[in-house]
Amino acid sequence: MQVFNIVKGNKLLVAILLMAAVLRFAGTKPGYNQYHADEGITYSAATSMVRNGNLDPLRYDYPALVPLINYVFFKSVFIPVRWLQYYLSNIPQIVEGLVHIPIASLEKDKLFYVYVLGERHINALFWGRYVTAFFSLGNVFLTYLLAKKLFNKKVGLLAAFLLTFNYKHVVNSHIGLPDIYNAFFLLLSIYSVVKIWERPTKKNYLVAGLVSGLFFSIKYQFFAFIPIIVVYIFQNIKHFKNIFIAGLTAVLVFIFINPYHLLYLEKTIETVKGVSQKYGMGANQLNLFPFSYLFHVDYGPLEFVLVFIGLLMALRKFTKQSLLLLTVVIPFFFVFTFYSRGGFYVRNFITITPLLLIFTAVAIWQIGSWVKNRFGSRFEIVLYCLALPIVVFIPARNSIINSYYYTKEWEYDILRPWLSENLPADIVVATHPFDARSLNIKNKHTEFEHSGAFSLNEHKEDGATWAIIDLNWAGQPFYFWMSYGLKDISYYWNKPLNMMRNTYSGLAMEEQFRYQIYSVTKPWQAPDTHLIVAKYYDWPKVEMKEIKRFEFDDGLEEWSIYGKDKNEADKYVFDDGFGYLQGGSLVALPGVTRFPGVRISSKVVPINVGHIYKVSGYLKVESKLEPRERDGFIRVDFYGENPELEKVGIISSVSSRVYGTDDWFKKEVTERAPEGSKYMIVSFQTANSTRIKTWLDDLKIEESISRVEDVTQKPPYDLKPIDLNYVYPNSQSNL
Repeated sequence: MQVFNIVKGNKLLVAILLMAAVLRFAGTKPGYNQYHADEGITYSAATSMVRNGNLDPLRYDYPALVPLINYVFFKSVFIPVRWLQYYLSNIPQIVEGLVHIPIASLEKDKLFYVYVLGERHINALFWGRYVTAFFSLGNVFLTYLLAKKLFNKKVGLLAAFLLTFNYKHVVNSHIGLPDIYNAFFLLLSIYSVVKIWERPTKKNYLVAGLVSGLFFSIKYQFFAFIPIIVVYIFQNIKHFKNIFIAGLTAVLVFIFINPYHLLYLEKTIETVKGVSQKYGMGANQLNLFPFSYLFHVDYGPLEFVLVFIGLLMALRKFTKQSLLLLTVVIPFFFVFTFYSRGGFYVRNFITITPLLLIFTAVAIWQIGSWVKNRFGSRFEIVLYCLALPIVVFIPARNSIINSYYYTKEWEYDILRPWLSENLPADIVVATHPFDARSLNIKNKHTEFEHSGAFSLNEHKEDGATWAIIDLNWAGQPFYFWMSYGLKDISYYWNKPLNMMRNTYSGLAMEEQFRYQIYSVTKPWQAPDTHLIVAKYYDWPKVEMKEIKRFEFDDGLEEWSIYGKDKNEADKYVFDDGFGYLQGGSLVALPGVTRFPGVRISSKVVPINVGHIYKVSGYLKVESKLEPRERDGFIRVDFYGENPELEKVGIISSVSSRVYGTDDWFKKEVTERAPEGSKYMIVSFQTANSTRIKTWLDDLKIEESISRVEDVTQKPPYDLKPIDLNYVYPNSQSNL
């Protein structure tokens, strides 16, 4: 009866928590694939504790609280339930004496590893995700409690509603990473500080110290200590005993939770140093990328702007409460957007998001209060009903898509049986070594490597006729823009899609999409491996005629540079003293360009739709390059009626790059002019960072005498559109 009364009195809160629970638990299985490197901090470290009979997490890059929490849940809930399932499913065998009770020790150990934990601890992986989802739900509730405590119940409900649909909180509810726990204990810590604010007793200081010690035991972060110190200073700095109790408690909690970190202190320090280097601690360079990510993806523009409006409103009406939250928010943003490069990993902002959304809730509540005072409470309700769906539309859409598609099968598991039935045994496959193992590919396979063979022509030169493209991995060259300051905000505030598409990696990847025969993908909001199978095709050898030649004996021959910063010197110039057969060539000078994709291109060449075009030319590098250093290529773009030459064409194709020789080497591109095309241009391009000169000379364009059929329009080819957000992610791996 008491529970019923509580529910009856908090219908809106219960409804919000139910929505949050659905979004958080629905996508935990199967969720993200099982190969996230950091997910071991939850399930793998916890299972190590269970198996070894001690509390050593066996990894020291993070403190031990997250694995300890999972250990407690595993031991008290999941393992007993799994054993109960085993006994219940084997009741007939137990009755018939086929299964003996008690189970023999060796048999029990075998069952524990195979049945209880699952093969490769797969059951424990999902247990860790259930625990993470539970704490994520707790974040919604704690956000309500904190906002209610600091402001009022309406602000609490609004903040909880906003967090319910927050994209990163939903995504990371489905992956066992420490960020959700970090947010939980930060909220709990601030709530305990509010209790100190209300009643500065030794007990409340002790509780605050305990919770801040727990927070520090998640990710070695200090943010929870600041509000305790600030409140202590503003209350009565003479009562040193209180702050001493809080500090001592925090230290003792950390020691109690992390004895093995202290026992192996040298290893812990070495590991933490490595993490600090990874995070670029001490960078002291502004990074605006996380703001852009929050604006475009995680919050959406309206919710993002309301954070700042709400902050100003809160500072005016609730000054002390706002300043208390800012004692955490300001140091957090200082560390992650200036002092370190941690802002690149946008999941770090899961920790601070509940506090920011409280400010958004204040803005919405203030507007609602104004409407209520002017027009009445009914109009306030109408405002909330109309405005809230608009405010949360972008994060809610992303969250719902994520939760729904994370109920679908892992993409490796879908592709593996398809390959076993359709992959010919005698062909060579270009694939990343990790994918070859994960997909059980027995064929001879060649590398698929960013700095090695990466394009269609490079794979063909290695003998590959098929390719398996891992789009999660293929997107790694496109993180360069995810760290920028004020001077680059006009280029990178919006994802620089055109800039990325004009790089060798982008051109090479999109060229191979045209030869896909099978793909396994989810929407980008549900990050996974995203796999494409491509079958390469050699255009038929047909009679050709030469239609254009560039010998560069007398100058650039009307070639122009595209993609460059207008303030930079030209990277591509005419070299009048050096050439393939005669003096004169184009040369790419060594150095670094501000933007990738800088190239020098011919004037437009009229073409005929459906004809084959072969572009060949001679490239030379100043000194011999290793396979991992290959550079310099010829590029072909086809355009329609009004060509925008700063952008990629209707289709683009690239030659292989030069390595292994410092002699002149012939490179060529063969491609069919697609439907809708009217012109083509040819470009010479190198990487944006080069240390040697690269030359191009004697370039020739040939055209087929007759039209050639486009085989990619027929089976087995499947021209399913590929979402470019896979290849050009919105954050690291879209996570």
